[in-house]
Amino acid sequence: MGPEIIFLLIAAVGCFILYMLPTWLAHYYERKNLVGIAILNICLGWTLLGWVGALVWSVIEDKPQEPLPQPSAPPKVEDDTPPPEDTASSQGEIPDLIQKLHDLMQSGVLTEEEFQLKKTELLNSIGSEQSNETLVLSDPIIEKPNPN
Repeated sequence: MGPEIIFLLIAAVGCFILYMLPTWLAHYYERKNLVGIAILNICLGWTLLGWVGALVWSVIEDKPQEPLPQPSAPPKVEDDTPPPEDTASSQGEIPDLIQKLHDLMQSGVLTEEEFQLKKTELLNSIGSEQSNETLVLSDPIIEKPNPN
């Protein structure tokens, strides 16, 4: 073995070390993208641009991965209405409420339209079958005068 062959072997090993430097740096700094850096280094490292790109990619710090935002619960809407009561107790209170509304209408605080609207809401809260029966029973009977 002549000195020329030894020189060529040392030069080849030195060039290989220099060529693979970006990959070894990425391994040393424990980069997440080690495989990508190695592929870029091996495939495009022969171009100066590919080697410099792999080198820069291997020495820049990985950005800390921020945790994904957790889906937030829909905002709670505060409701001032009281919770629904049992239907048995509310059915007993509805005629009293209708009577109070009727008294307010008679005293002029409520109009006929407001009274009918509130009465219908109360009756609908009982249930469709019972509200129809109650509606018929609770409506005041208005007699039309005879034209005779």
